[in-house]
Amino acid sequence: AWDCAGAFGCTISGAGPTAVAVVPDPETGARVAQAMGAAFKSAGGLDVNSSKVVRLDTEGAKFVP
Repeated sequence: AWDCAGAFGCTISGAGPTAVAVVPDPETGARVAQAMGAAFKSAGGLDVNSSKVVRLDTEGAKFVP
């Protein structure tokens, strides 16, 4: 089972095609991505199509006229 691998938390977005985890740094993000993929495979027989570690946008929503 997945033990969080250093993530602060995670969620599934939308109808389930996207899983998101919040992590403190890119190295932890890589570990979390690997651990989540392994958990999806072992618990549900699911393969990961793609994974990416990105930085959160701290500016937030923007109005574009």
